[in-house]
Amino acid sequence: MISAFLPLILLAYATVEAEGTLALLPCTFAVLWVWVTLLAVWVWLPDWLEERQGPDGPTVSFLTVQAVFQWGVVLWIIALQALSAPGRLLFPALARLLPQAWPMLVSTGLYVWLHWLSRGVFQRAFRLLLHPDQSPGEFFRARLTLPILFFPPMLLWMVVEDLWLGRASFSGISDLQTFVLAPLFFVGLYLLSPHLFNLAWRATPMADADLQAKIIALAERVETPISGVRVWDTFKEPIPNAAVAGLSARFRFVYITQYLLDLFPPREILAIIAHELGHLRLGHVWTYLFFSLDLVFLSLWLKLELFFRHPWLILRYESLESTVDLVVFLAVFLFLFTRLTRRSELEADRFAAAATDGAVFAGTLRVLQEFITPPSTWTPRWLLTHPEFEERIEAALSYHDTVTPLVERARWMRGWLLAVGVALLALSWPSARQVMILARAASAIKAGEVASGLAALRSLRADVQEHPIVVELLGAAAARQGRWPLVGYFAALRAFENLGRLGPPLEVFEHAAAPEVALHFQIVQFLLQALDLRRVHGVSLFDEILDHVQIALGQR
Repeated sequence: MISAFLPLILLAYATVEAEGTLALLPCTFAVLWVWVTLLAVWVWLPDWLEERQGPDGPTVSFLTVQAVFQWGVVLWIIALQALSAPGRLLFPALARLLPQAWPMLVSTGLYVWLHWLSRGVFQRAFRLLLHPDQSPGEFFRARLTLPILFFPPMLLWMVVEDLWLGRASFSGISDLQTFVLAPLFFVGLYLLSPHLFNLAWRATPMADADLQAKIIALAERVETPISGVRVWDTFKEPIPNAAVAGLSARFRFVYITQYLLDLFPPREILAIIAHELGHLRLGHVWTYLFFSLDLVFLSLWLKLELFFRHPWLILRYESLESTVDLVVFLAVFLFLFTRLTRRSELEADRFAAAATDGAVFAGTLRVLQEFITPPSTWTPRWLLTHPEFEERIEAALSYHDTVTPLVERARWMRGWLLAVGVALLALSWPSARQVMILARAASAIKAGEVASGLAALRSLRADVQEHPIVVELLGAAAARQGRWPLVGYFAALRAFENLGRLGPPLEVFEHAAAPEVALHFQIVQFLLQALDLRRVHGVSLFDEILDHVQIALGQR
């Protein structure tokens, strides 16, 4: 299930990073995009599916076609964002106020619209495989399950970044407040996840009071109290599945599909629920939370290293910071997180065997094997988030111990992940402290407190005092003081980014007065155009500086 979120993650990342990057004729391309979309959904897609119909139904897998369509929709929306930036066309003011959230909201709407537009085409093509009573609306609603789980928290995070965190104090690295807020956001997301599950799955309380009482009693026996049991609506699709959600015992639910309830008798249902309760008792939710935080801290450390060791690289390529986030996520997800989830699934299988009966649980796995489509043969095993059924059956049958060793091993894993997070924070702290000093200096200079800003810059490490951001801030401070020849000097240093270093060591911290240098107006104009000094006055410094230079040269 986790891997199914990958196209949605790509959509969120690429929407923010690619928006407007190729927008030459935005209105023309937007109209063309809509026309090609309608043509593809109403003409090309039905013809393509019709060609793959055999006498006994479709010759292609429904899940494969849906996955290909989902990836196609995501890439098609990304193309629109890059070539047209529809959010900017529709409401430019919102695009300025919410530079991430507004284009992402547009992408979300387009994603939902394309699935709504194609619902009838797919339902007609796969009518022999789907429930005969399933309506087009139910088919469409089933496609929205994952988006409902993904888009609301993603949009909320983007709004918080846009409105509360705001822009970074200087270019090249995100505001460190983001990394302070991330742990709180993840904890809140896990706490409130039952609300999203109830909405996405249209979950309702279980009607079978006797079975619900047995499930609650099982939860109490394995020391994992729950608030109740909810029946998960699959919108008439054959999904035999169960899940748990919620960190707090006051708002923690077991979810089970009606299809699974129809498939197994109560004893087997309890064995399946024991597996889900095992995830809670073994702390897998906290394990995944710690892993997520480690991922955030790893990203922070890498970006800080790039920021100070290769400043010109990260300043020249503005999207590099977000690219680091994406690469770290994909690399860690593909090689580490999938391994962690497979390990967690086997632990929960052993927990179910210890809490109920290993043979009974293994029997449910054998039955489920017949109803769940296996992954494609070309999919590498290390990409799978769940072990293969034979491995899970063997784990259930071979475990004859209590749940105590499983709980101890899970606790050790959480401790190890916590130690990794602490180590990454310790590695990041020296550089993070320098960033906070730079941010304090930038805020002081922007507020006109030049002496305070320069004092903050003097407290930086010696190897940081020639960083491009320091040069930028020194130039801004000189502009605040009206020392325009010095502004030109810093502009020149900042302009020649191809040099491996800034040139001679900066002596501005030792000299109180600016050097008296007479520069030709055209040279000053060229140097100032190269910098613009981040518009610290709220308007372009280029115009203000030119006023002073032109007056001095008698050109006004």
